[in-house]
Amino acid sequence: SFSAATVTKAIEIIERDGLEVRSKIDKMRAYYVQQLTEVSKACNIIHCGHNVFVSFPHMYAACTVAVEMRKRGYLMSSFMFPPLTTKEILDGFCKTLGEAMEDLVPRFGRDVMFGRHNAAYYEEISHS
Repeated sequence: SFSAATVTKAIEIIERDGLEVRSKIDKMRAYYVQQLTEVSKACNIIHCGHNVFVSFPHMYAACTVAVEMRKRGYLMSSFMFPPLTTKEILDGFCKTLGEAMEDLVPRFGRDVMFGRHNAAYYEEISHS
C-alpha cells in the first residue's frame, strides 16, 4: 500500500504540473543512478521505465540489506527509485546503502554485495 500511495500521489502531481515535474524527475533519476554507481558501488542496477532497481542475486541478501537500511533510518518497501525526493536525501541514501553493503561483505561475500550476477546464483536458487 505504501508503494501504491506513493505512485498515486506522484502521478497526481505529474498530471497537475505537467512536463516541468517530469523533467525534474528524469534529472533526479539520472543523478540517483550516478550516485548508486559512484557512491554505493552498486553493480546490478536495473532500469525499467522510470523505475530504477538495485538487484541482489540472493533474496536473503537483498532482505538483509533492506533491514540494515531500516536500522540506519531508510524505510525501503522495495529497491525502487523514489520519484519525488531531493539530492540530499539521495546522497544520504546512496552513501548509507554502500556502507550497509560493505558491512555485509563478511556475511555474504563481495561478489554478492558488489559483483555482477551470474548463472550459478540462479541455479542455486532454483535447486533450493
